[in-house]
Amino acid sequence: MLQDIFEVVNFIKDNAVTKQELQQELSSFRTEINQEFSNFRTEVNQELSSFRTEVNQELSSFRTEVNQEFKKVREEIIEHVDAFVGLHKDLESELAAVAHKTDRLERNDIKIGRHLQLQLD
Repeated sequence: MLQDIFEVVNFIKDNAVTKQELQQELSSFRTEINQEFSNFRTEVNQELSSFRTEVNQELSSFRTEVNQEFKKVREEIIEHVDAFVGLHKDLESELAAVAHKTDRLERNDIKIGRHLQLQLD
């Protein structure tokens, strides 16, 4: 039994860590952990930067497409408005021509009525 205790004490003595060795190990472990976190942050920042670049490119492309579509729609609206204005001008011209023709015919009727001495109302 004494032999067992002696073996356990020698094992502890051979495998025990001093306070200074433990602090060195912890310091080394902290350094490794900090380096791992630093590497992780760098990787995450690179991925985020890449993602931002891709998103910005997609947004820029989308904006360009939307602007082109808006320009097309605007041009179509302008063309339709111009066509409508053209129709309105044509209608005004036609109405003026019909009014002039009607006035001329009424004047002729009045002249004919006077010549024939008819009462036209």
